[in-house]
Amino acid sequence: MVTGSHIPDDRNGIKFTKTSGEVLKADESDILRNITAARAAELGKGQEGSLFHPSGRFREKVMPPGGALEPEATDGYINRYLEVFPKDALSGKKIVLYQHSAVGRDMIQKIFEGLGA
Repeated sequence: MVTGSHIPDDRNGIKFTKTSGEVLKADESDILRNITAARAAELGKGQEGSLFHPSGRFREKVMPPGGALEPEATDGYINRYLEVFPKDALSGKKIVLYQHSAVGRDMIQKIFEGLGA
């Protein structure tokens, strides 16, 4: 979940969740311990075996897949809601969707429409 400026500054950013709920401060020591162990295992592979430089950066520039996967990803996101809820779940409901600058604004509209709004 990405949070924004509508909440206090100390809570802005990326929120991670686990099966039992949001990742909290109390979880940080275990997370950092696991990161340290994973980093040591990766760097233990040596210069030839590791993808990463000791600084943590990739040894070689790795480019993300770009927009080629976007339709597949957006369709998957939309369909996970359309497959779980009844097609008329929002039928007869008045829904106001303020799309201004939300990243998923178009997808949310498709979900709402797909559920009968």
